[in-house]
Amino acid sequence: MTSRPVLQFPNYLTYNAKRMFQRNSITWGLLLGTAFPLTGLILLWLVNQIWVALDPMGMDLPIRERTLLLLVICLNLIPFKRFNHYRKLASLRGVVLMTVLMAIAWVVYYGSGLID
Repeated sequence: MTSRPVLQFPNYLTYNAKRMFQRNSITWGLLLGTAFPLTGLILLWLVNQIWVALDPMGMDLPIRERTLLLLVICLNLIPFKRFNHYRKLASLRGVVLMTVLMAIAWVVYYGSGLID
C-alpha cells in the first residue's frame, strides 16, 4: 500500500516568505506596516463593491467605511506577530509605529461620529 504525497508549497515560496521577515530595520517595518493594510484595503474594498453589485435580494449589507478601515489597521497584527517571532525588534517598532499612526488618524477622523 503506497501513501499519497503530502501537498506542500514549493520551497521558493516558503523561503521568500520567511526571508521577508528576516530584515531588521525600522524603515522595513514601516514599509510592511503600510503594505499589509494597503493590500488589505484594496481586497476588502473590492469584496465590498462586488457584494453590493451582486446582491440579488437587495439586502444592502456592505461594510461601513470606518469598520473597513479598522479591519485594515488590524491586519498589521500579521507582520507584528512574525517580527516578534523572529525577534526583529527594529522592524517590529516600525510596524507598531505605523499601526499607532493609522489608529490615531482613524480616531481623529471618526472619533466625533462615535460619540454622537
